[in-house]
Amino acid sequence: MDYADGGARTYMRQFPPKRASRRVFSMTHLTFLLVPSLRNHREASKRATEIVESLLREEGHIVRKVKRDKDITSDLFMSDVILLEVADAEDIAYCEYVRSQCMKPVFLYGMDMPLATWIKGLQAGGDAFIVLPEERSVLHAYLNALLRRVGFSTPDVSH
Repeated sequence: MDYADGGARTYMRQFPPKRASRRVFSMTHLTFLLVPSLRNHREASKRATEIVESLLREEGHIVRKVKRDKDITSDLFMSDVILLEVADAEDIAYCEYVRSQCMKPVFLYGMDMPLATWIKGLQAGGDAFIVLPEERSVLHAYLNALLRRVGFSTPDVSH
């Protein structure tokens, strides 16, 4: 449609649209709650937790690693993102518990997990899963994409 000034008017739309209620956090100050599986005695499980923890610390994040045998309710509320290792059905039940306690992003992680375990984890309240090991640069990019998706701003840095 042409207007009196001879030009066509276009509407500029922000994508995605801004939501007034959505807080955007800087990634430089995020606190991650890292919750390993109770089955963390396996070498692969220990390695998965070490990979995730070292990547987050290298990026300058605060990482609080806790054991499941204590009440983590206060830890949940003092964290921005929860990283929960999933290795078995007990971990799936724990994911349901965590989701019932808070609505913060819950990212599941682990190594050599059957597809059915990941599906159950997502159905239990996990927001995404991170399959390890990945190339560190891929893992970094994937984690940043997940954080952007849940409302945390990320720097545009290529690794």
